[in-house]
Amino acid sequence: MILKAYKALVRPEKLDRVENFISSFKEEIQNKFKNTNKISNLNVFFFENQLFFYIESIDCEIAPDILFDGIDEYLCEWPDENKFFRPMACIFHYNEPQSNEHWERKSKPTFCYAMIAKIIPDLMARYIFYHYQYQEEYPGDGDKYGRIFLADDMLFFYLEYPSVIEKALHKGSLDSKNSPKGKEWQEIMDTHFIWWDEKYTPYNAGRKWIEEGYPVEHRSNQWLYIKNILTIV
Repeated sequence: MILKAYKALVRPEKLDRVENFISSFKEEIQNKFKNTNKISNLNVFFFENQLFFYIESIDCEIAPDILFDGIDEYLCEWPDENKFFRPMACIFHYNEPQSNEHWERKSKPTFCYAMIAKIIPDLMARYIFYHYQYQEEYPGDGDKYGRIFLADDMLFFYLEYPSVIEKALHKGSLDSKNSPKGKEWQEIMDTHFIWWDEKYTPYNAGRKWIEEGYPVEHRSNQWLYIKNILTIV
């Protein structure tokens, strides 16, 4: 099982058309990749001029350009060898796939959702240190499918609702118990971020997603919920 995330930038003149372009591939991807066991999960998120792709593939890495033929016409080129898609580094996970069977969802999630955050560049190493320590000291301590990825100063946090809390089958690499917990953890984490503009409405913790819908452009502390434009899971 291969879990990857990518970031892409949309050309200004294509912003009003890219969402329809992405969604038009749903049936084709379902038939050519999902039903043939090449991918088990695909989600695409959209915020301002940015696309975020989260892909779980079975035997080999499947990049977005394989799934979306002609998408390069909608995207800006990165000024490096990545061209249109910048791979995002996974810097945190609650759980880790041990096999395809272990990672298979017992039931489909109601929502696949994501949040983004902007990290202060000089504090990036400290943020990664805390998260590596936490994931290795307490494997399985949160949503089985939750993962945080990083590219440049942007964090991308993929999650599913309802959360699947499941004991990890693997042992963490640390025997220590130094990670802060609860309120102390949140207070430390809050120091690492460039905060979102106040135009983004604070998230209501009592919100019922099924009745009220996905909370696009609502912020939860330093995290901002972004729009899901395609889910295949």
